[in-house]
Amino acid sequence: MISIIKSANKYIVVGSSTANQILIGKSLNNKPILKSIPAGTQINDVFKEITFVKAADERKSPPKGYPEDKREYALPDTYEFPIDREHIHAAISYFSKHNWRETGQKKSAAKRIMAAAKKFGVDVDKDSDVARAARG
Repeated sequence: MISIIKSANKYIVVGSSTANQILIGKSLNNKPILKSIPAGTQINDVFKEITFVKAADERKSPPKGYPEDKREYALPDTYEFPIDREHIHAAISYFSKHNWRETGQKKSAAKRIMAAAKKFGVDVDKDSDVARAARG
């Protein structure tokens, strides 16, 4: 059981377990979105991390205005990280900001991004997150 208390204009999670979860919203298909947070965490910090958008793993088609072909995505099953000419720079930039669920997924996406960058003549810093992840 956890409680949230307000102290000095900050909301703080109070509980005895380090595996507390708090309901922070619902996805578009009405599944609960839970966030694991340890006792003592300022809730303000938790909410800074939350973006209420359709979860990528719920996406069955590409976002409007993006490539239709799954091969033009670093994560083709969820239509994430478009790697066509128009979006390759964004894929490189946002790679390090993504919340990767699996190491294999991260490496695979990095390799696809690097291959697309090479195809379009885009130089990628060898010390960037995407280049390091592609090397494994």
